[in-house]
Amino acid sequence: MSNPGKGKEAMKSCPNRLVARAGVLIVASLFVATSANNTLAFDPLSGDYSKDDALDVRIVAYNHARNFIENTSNDAAFNRILTALNPDIICFEEFTSAVSVSDVANRMNSILPTPGGWQVHFGLLGGIRTVLVSRYPLTMTRTDTIPASSTRGVTIALVDLPDATHPQDVYLLGVHLKCCGDPGGTEDASRQDSADAIANWLGDARGVARASGNNIVLPSDTPMIVLGDFNLVGGPQPENTITTGDIQDEATYGVDVSGDWDVSDMTNLMPADPFTGDTFTWQGSQSFPPSALDRMFYTDSVVTVANSFVLNTDTMLAPALAAAGLQAGDTLPANSSDHLPIVMDLRMGSTTCAVDLDCDDGQFCNGAETCDGNSSCQPGVDPCPGDLCNEVLDECGSCSTDGDCDDGNTCTTDTCNAGTCESACPNQIDLFPYSENFDSGFGLWNNGGGDDIDWTRLSGATPSSGTGPSGDHTTGSGSYVYTEASAANNGSPNKTALLQSPCIDLTGANAANLTFWYHMFGTSVGSLDVEVSDDCSAWTSLFSVSGDQGNQWLQANIDLSSHVGAVKTIRFRGVTGSSWSSDIAIDDIAITIVPGCSIDDGCDDGSFCNGMETCDAGTCIAGTPVSCDDAIACTTDTCNEGADSCDHTPVDAICDNGLFCDGAEICDPLLDCVAESLPCGIDNWCRESDNSCVPFGNGDVEPDGDVDLMDYGLFMSCFGNAATGGCEWANLTGDEFIDQADLQAFVSQLAGPN
Repeated sequence: MSNPGKGKEAMKSCPNRLVARAGVLIVASLFVATSANNTLAFDPLSGDYSKDDALDVRIVAYNHARNFIENTSNDAAFNRILTALNPDIICFEEFTSAVSVSDVANRMNSILPTPGGWQVHFGLLGGIRTVLVSRYPLTMTRTDTIPASSTRGVTIALVDLPDATHPQDVYLLGVHLKCCGDPGGTEDASRQDSADAIANWLGDARGVARASGNNIVLPSDTPMIVLGDFNLVGGPQPENTITTGDIQDEATYGVDVSGDWDVSDMTNLMPADPFTGDTFTWQGSQSFPPSALDRMFYTDSVVTVANSFVLNTDTMLAPALAAAGLQAGDTLPANSSDHLPIVMDLRMGSTTCAVDLDCDDGQFCNGAETCDGNSSCQPGVDPCPGDLCNEVLDECGSCSTDGDCDDGNTCTTDTCNAGTCESACPNQIDLFPYSENFDSGFGLWNNGGGDDIDWTRLSGATPSSGTGPSGDHTTGSGSYVYTEASAANNGSPNKTALLQSPCIDLTGANAANLTFWYHMFGTSVGSLDVEVSDDCSAWTSLFSVSGDQGNQWLQANIDLSSHVGAVKTIRFRGVTGSSWSSDIAIDDIAITIVPGCSIDDGCDDGSFCNGMETCDAGTCIAGTPVSCDDAIACTTDTCNEGADSCDHTPVDAICDNGLFCDGAEICDPLLDCVAESLPCGIDNWCRESDNSCVPFGNGDVEPDGDVDLMDYGLFMSCFGNAATGGCEWANLTGDEFIDQADLQAFVSQLAGPN
């Protein structure tokens, strides 16, 4: 069921609820449920942990103490445990950041292969995280409630069970509440905040109006289970709140609200060891005795628990161990975990029907359910495939509540506005270069949830000598933020502080860079990590440094180029060391980008003269500068940015050759250099040697009115000489010499009148 709003035929009544509880001991834990279609199977005393009914859904909660996957020496024990239990769904607690989603999926598939592979949903990382794994699709996933809970959030998912065989899906809330402490202490207060948040969320899921808004919509009568490591070592109120809905912080989480669909208490399932009747799941230590820290609370009005038990190989008899393929030490702390796995087998309602009306849940968004020829209810066809469905208006394409719009990204706020989903970051860094020096406060940064201590803003030296800076990095007199490691402030040992950015919009960047300055000085300094996330749930490490780095400010430079093209969130994770001498400080955070592009218009700088810039695979490419060369030698060619055109300015001086006889040359922007006019006209020839105009000769030197042999003799006396003095008359062609051209002109006039 990919549509989160999809519902199924609800089981309206659940007579014969089968619940294993402390006090009922062996009788309860060995109760055998009957089924018309399946033979009896569950017989733990003989080592048979099989489900009574193949359609039962087996759910396991298991705090593996950071050993599953991470401690390979325990692989064999975990393989045997999970094989014997053969679960459908597991709520694991205590995975560290060293384990990825693919690590969990691959390991589960290697132990218990399942068609399509195991589905994995990671919760918030608060040093460690809770993880849901399932043979079936996980939808409506979240990493916390609204309002937020306390340590490590709440890992939430709707398990999409096969429609043909299961009339309902199952809604899981996986938890790992704050450890240790005393009644009324800070740890107990953290557990109470989480319990309040869970109670409010259960009411919200049932459609009860809440002060925090209705952020989740579940089909009516969907079984809900809260499970995991509750660490109930303090006062009784957190357990009471989850069971009864008695909220303590009503200003934050709203008024009291029951969790079950019939407005009754949630059932606190206390699985028992079938061999001893014991209900403890924590095996004990020098600090705490064995106790039932791991729990399962469920809505017993809409689902039956067929069987439940605690698996403790240390109490099993040898024949049972052999039959189950287990070894006596498998569940001991040295071989797997200090917690024992707890198990419940859910039995869903019947799908038997006579007519379609028996199956119809009345929900528009689910489509019309039908009764098939085998008297089994079949789900309806999604009326809005690939689109939102508004149950209030019975229409497609619009949302009805904010919960319809929840995309699981806790970095953003998702709202339904007039039927349209809107997702926005409460704050955002989108102007670059960006910087923060903390002189005026935390700016857009905030202390993240799910940690142990806060980052503190300070000017001057930290309170403890021998650790921390004496002043800020910027000026020495400004402010910075740091982790105070003094035990008096609960700052050590090994306390985590998270400083988180708002959304950082790198969608328009082609490259990006993060720099900051850090100070890690002291005899027992812990570690500083920088992490990045798309959804504030799964975090990837960008930078890590640990130990004493000297009494100095150091700069870190981180390339963010692999994260451009998206909106990201960055956080600093500071972990104090073993003692007070482990203060960590940071200052002067800066983010710069190289702008990227998606279309050519995003690159164009508006300049005509440098050409049109283009976008190539996200990178702006410079344009080709405009060429204004007009091939006219006498013009000066320039690009006019204001007119978006080329200017061609004539320069007459380029054309002037300094010769008198050529006349005054000018630059014509179309024709190049041209003579404006000749100095001597057509009746004179030009003599360059003295810049003078001389009349052309006519060959009649006597002169007697004609050109004859007498004139010829005189002409020949000038032939080959310069056209000066007495020979000017013989210059008939005007080239300053009496040459062949003049002779031809003279001969052409012989015996003719002049």
